[in-house]
Amino acid sequence: MAISNGSAEPTRAMTARNGHPSLDVVVSMMTGPFLLGLIGARAIADGLTQLGLASEELFRGERLPTLHSPSEPSDAADP
Repeated sequence: MAISNGSAEPTRAMTARNGHPSLDVVVSMMTGPFLLGLIGARAIADGLTQLGLASEELFRGERLPTLHSPSEPSDAADP
């Protein structure tokens, strides 16, 4: 266990030799946003699927009113 001497030096586990964060730190910091992005993308995909199914039902005609065609004139009226 390392003893802190009160200085603001980063630990060896957090930085590489060139002063940039190590790969472990970067991966652990990106895990949360990546998982939230996946969950959000799945929610959007499910919502769009439900919207597509609803519009398909509308265009199928189950929710549209029945339209009656006008009656055709009888043949007896023709001269």
